[in-house]
Amino acid sequence: MDLDACRDEVVFKLGRNVLLFQQLERTLKWIVPRLEVSGANAAELKDNFAKRQSSASKQTMGMNTGELFTDAEKDVSSQTWALVSSFAFEPETREEIEALVCERNELVHHFMDKVEVESPESWRKASIALDHQKERIAAIDALLRDLAAVLKSGIDTAVQEIHADLLQRD
Repeated sequence: MDLDACRDEVVFKLGRNVLLFQQLERTLKWIVPRLEVSGANAAELKDNFAKRQSSASKQTMGMNTGELFTDAEKDVSSQTWALVSSFAFEPETREEIEALVCERNELVHHFMDKVEVESPESWRKASIALDHQKERIAAIDALLRDLAAVLKSGIDTAVQEIHADLLQRD
């Protein structure tokens, strides 16, 4: 393959991986605000969730990943409505997610530092590395999407139970 064809292939794969990282980041930004939602009443619960959602939407992928792994003790009084979720990740999974955060930053900010632009062999190596990275991103994205589905199901169930409890009180 000639130099131009090698470059074109890598440019395509680089763009693909950036989009996959954006998809992964989007999933994290959906999960993080739902990990802990609390409030003394429905209005406060809604307001606190909106604040957490706004905060997560402005954070970097690395910051949201840090929140995903926060194992802080949650102190929720009996007067508080709360949904607190924690997930135990295998150490290898946590390491892989954290490695992908670093790789995302490298890809976006330093990719060209690692490619000899006049070397077809350098472009081929980059192409292979991007394919490998794609597979790893896809695996973690699938895991986080499964987590999001479980979280959504749990939230839906909790809301139904709260609603039923409120109806019984009236």
